Amino acid sequence: MLAAIWSDIDQLLKQKDKEIKPVNKHICIECSGVKIYSPEGLPTCSECGLIEDRFVDDTAEWTSGVTDDGRVNDPSRCGNPNANPELFSQNWGKGTIISTQRSSTYENKRMAKINFHMSMNHKDRSLFHAYRDIDEACHTLPDTVLKDAKMMYRKFNDGKLTRGAVRLGIKANCVLYACRLAQHPRTTKEISDMFGIQPKDISRTTQIFKDTIMGITEKNYVTKAHDVMQRLLNSFEITKEQRLKCNRMCMATDDCVELMSKTPNSIASAIIYIVLSPSITKANVCEKCSVSVPTLNKIENIVKKHLEVKGHVY
Repeated sequence: MLAAIWSDIDQLLKQKDKEIKPVNKHICIECSGVKIYSPEGLPTCSECGLIEDRFVDDTAEWTSGVTDDGRVNDPSRCGNPNANPELFSQNWGKGTIISTQRSSTYENKRMAKINFHMSMNHKDRSLFHAYRDIDEACHTLPDTVLKDAKMMYRKFNDGKLTRGAVRLGIKANCVLYACRLAQHPRTTKEISDMFGIQPKDISRTTQIFKDTIMGITEKNYVTKAHDVMQRLLNSFEITKEQRLKCNRMCMATDDCVELMSKTPNSIASAIIYIVLSPSITKANVCEKCSVSVPTLNKIENIVKKHLEVKGHVY
């Protein structure tokens, strides 16, 4: 029995020692003809026409829908790789597109434009519009200067939250310092004329621009409902238990997406009404907290739905 086992092992070892002949994948196994690739991408014998259907394509799968002549004839299959990682996030170019041509109707072109904007996240959409403003205002400057200005703006946008007219001054500062770095200096008056603003709008935002770019400024702090809750509660006759309940509800609504666009004062007012009702009326809460009744009703429904999903008892 043992001798039979050893003989089988010896035979297996002899089979491994045999030289394995390489297989030429470009030769047909039936007639030894040369294989060619069909328009479908399958290896096909040029002599007998045998098609090798079991074939693994190891070429790149990224397709942008752009043909050799530069025209877009089909939507993206996997999305374009991010060609500007220093200007946009990694999600840039991962959505689908609606291809249009010069002969396309106005409705199709408008639909493609809306789809292009909707496929971007809010950060990339904000950066896209900011870069477009820089390109339109400074089209006479070299492309290298504009790219440096866009990179500065993205760094500032990641480090500091600004709104309104301040952003125009920040964009102008980005272009101003990009011109200095590229040794194409422009005066503050020239940059302000490009953006259609006053020179003082650039000067008053220079310090915040320098501090943010150099990393001196502190991180953004967002005012939440909990921050204004204590001040609003001083206008009501409330017990210690009710005050603690209001604070817990504020903490429970911090992660509510629907409330992120609402003001902290209105959120805190709705929570106060939920805790103190029915001993207090909506008109009294609106008068003391300076909110309107429709706003209070809308936020009250959002808060109650969010607390019910989380299993919070109010």
